[in-house]
Amino acid sequence: TEGIQPICEKLIVVELKSVAALTDIDRAQVMNYINLLELPKAILLNFNVINLARDGKETFVNHYYQALPPD
Repeated sequence: TEGIQPICEKLIVVELKSVAALTDIDRAQVMNYINLLELPKAILLNFNVINLARDGKETFVNHYYQALPPD
């Protein structure tokens, strides 16, 4: 299923999917979005799981922002 990529507050790309399993292509695609848009973070959500919080969510950080200290 094709994902949807809303941008929240010009900080986070949220990629929505409903697939049997996320693939490396899905992960690479979301990394490309944040690198090209120069945004710090992306969240990849797969709604085709029983527990979205545990199994359906992956977070990605743009390499420009990985070196920043945590809040």
